[in-house]
Amino acid sequence: MGINNKKVVVLDFYAYEISSLICYLEEMAKKGWLLESISNMYAKFKKIEPKNIKYTIDIIGKISTYEVLDEESLKEYRDKKESEGWKFLYDYNNMQIFYSEYNNEEFLVTSKDQWKVKEIFKNSLFEVFIRMLPILFLAFNQYISIFRRDGIDIFIDNDRILGLLFVIVYLLIHLVDLVRVFKFKVSPYKISTSSIWIKFKSRVMALIFLMLFIYLIVSIIKLNFIDNRAGIVVLLGVIVIGATMAFVYYLANINNKNIKKNTTIASLLIVIVSIALIINNFIVENDSKNTNNSVDRKEHSLSLNDFNDELISDKDLFIDESSSFLASKIFYNAYGKNMQLSYELFESDYEWITKLNFNRVMKWFENQGIKYNEIKTNLPEDIKVLVNEKGSNYFLVSSTKMIELIGVEDIKDKEDFFNTVYEKIFTL
Repeated sequence: MGINNKKVVVLDFYAYEISSLICYLEEMAKKGWLLESISNMYAKFKKIEPKNIKYTIDIIGKISTYEVLDEESLKEYRDKKESEGWKFLYDYNNMQIFYSEYNNEEFLVTSKDQWKVKEIFKNSLFEVFIRMLPILFLAFNQYISIFRRDGIDIFIDNDRILGLLFVIVYLLIHLVDLVRVFKFKVSPYKISTSSIWIKFKSRVMALIFLMLFIYLIVSIIKLNFIDNRAGIVVLLGVIVIGATMAFVYYLANINNKNIKKNTTIASLLIVIVSIALIINNFIVENDSKNTNNSVDRKEHSLSLNDFNDELISDKDLFIDESSSFLASKIFYNAYGKNMQLSYELFESDYEWITKLNFNRVMKWFENQGIKYNEIKTNLPEDIKVLVNEKGSNYFLVSSTKMIELIGVEDIKDKEDFFNTVYEKIFTL
């Protein structure tokens, strides 16, 4: 994003990536952008004439926002570097960033004798862990959800699929960084100096942040139409996160070490938990259901009309539909003059999803102490039929569809009933 010869970019890096960061900054200089300020998630540049600029990053003291260096010693160090031809640019967590327009060989590589391997390793490991906390929270929540029967519903909700992809990508990026951190500890001076990884993950993170922001705005708008209070809650959550992050930024610029450290950590925890809860509520557990008594019938769905029956009244019909590009599910319950028809139909063009759904549902029933047994019918061999011990509920399953028929113990002619279900569901 660039405005008035200024440019702010998402820049995801850790202390162990000093060499890669230097390479990235030098590439930006060749494109006409000189670094102005930097954080661990963004960098600000100003427009210059494209030129070869060399950077060096030296670590003084501990890599920390809370460690306040002695001003006199710091000035002495910077003066010394400037006497060697470097210009002081920025201090980020006690990492001193200098630059020079010289092209001498001595400026090609960072002064590695200034690297503090143990300090860099500890800082990078801590940063990776802090960033992984929200994702670990979501992963644990998703793991717990698999024990619920609706755990498979992630496949019938585009929002949850998108959220799961974000979680997986985010987790993979940080797992790669975790491996690279330990690799740095073993061979600190053999770490790659290429900027490819920094640029790749920065672009991915920028995309995730953008999509998440758009999703939250859309969710707030949708929730305001559905439930005014829910929309307000999400809006307040976003405001709390924004205010807390602004407060953290303020704390990073005050000099009281104890206040900064304790309050910043507490504030960051608030941000982490808030973000995790919002993502969990609106991406991982969000159910995009459309419940409407007047919902249109699908051509392949069963209805009372298929059994020569009709509704007593419109109030006696309940339909709940969910669908995504991977799968769909419909729950149908209707009270007719002669019978009650209740079923849940799941279908997907991907056989592995249908199989996974079937196994999950059977596992859930097993955990509830309910056993289903396969029975023989006059239906084709590729249609599996199962019944519970009470004979009240049946499952008809194919490679791409499965339907649970609920409360059908009072139906006398089961064979004719199954044939109708097969014709309407599995032959279309």
